[in-house]
Amino acid sequence: MHDTSIVFARALGIVFLVGGLEALFNRKAMSRAIDGAMDQPVAFWIVGLINLLLGAFMVAVQEVWSADWRVVVTIIGWSALLKGTILWLFPDFSRSVYHACNRVGVLAFGGVVAILLGLFLCYAGFRL
Repeated sequence: MHDTSIVFARALGIVFLVGGLEALFNRKAMSRAIDGAMDQPVAFWIVGLINLLLGAFMVAVQEVWSADWRVVVTIIGWSALLKGTILWLFPDFSRSVYHACNRVGVLAFGGVVAILLGLFLCYAGFRL
C-alpha cells in the first residue's frame, strides 16, 4: 500500500468534510465570499496557483491507477491540476462558470457531494 495514498486520503477527507459542512451550513456567507473573490483578479490568480501546485504535487508523488480507493486520490490530483490550469489560461470562462454555479442550491448539492467524498476518504485513510 502506498503511504502517500493514505496521507492524501486522510488530509483530503478532512478538508472535504469541513468544506462540505461549510457549504451546507454557511451557504450565504460562502456565496458572498465567492462573489468577492471573483471580482479580485489577484484572489482568482491565487486560487488557480494553489490548485495548480496542489494538483502537480499530488500527480508527481501519487499517481495510482488501480481498481481500489487510491484511484480516487489520483483523480482528485488530476482534477486540481486541470482546474488550476483552466483558471490561469481561461480566467473569463472560469469566472462565468463560478458565477453560474454560485447559487444556494448548487452550493448545497456540492456540499453533500463533498461530505460524502470526505467520509469515503476518511474511511479509506483512517481504517488502514
